[in-house]
Amino acid sequence: MIAEHYVLVKLNVQEGHRNTPGAEQLLDQSGGSQAGLPFYAFLDKTGTKIANSCAMPGGRNIGYPGNPEELKAFDGLLEQTAPRMTPAQRTMLAEQLRRSMAR
Repeated sequence: MIAEHYVLVKLNVQEGHRNTPGAEQLLDQSGGSQAGLPFYAFLDKTGTKIANSCAMPGGRNIGYPGNPEELKAFDGLLEQTAPRMTPAQRTMLAEQLRRSMAR
């Protein structure tokens, strides 16, 4: 479902010699230099930031959404960045995240 709405690109940062070239600069430009990991940024097709995972109150990073407050913020990011994703699809994703945290 995620692949229907996003192009996923994983970049390694803060791993010394394993860093993806240019990833630290992109992290800084996307507002994640002080956010902690995991951090995710949503960019449009031109590379302009739409949103990032610092969507919690006070600009805190969601990280891996595992509690109700984080899941609500994550749902808001999905609604903002994937307007064609239906509410039912967002609910399904949230439920999968809840189940994965319960394990």
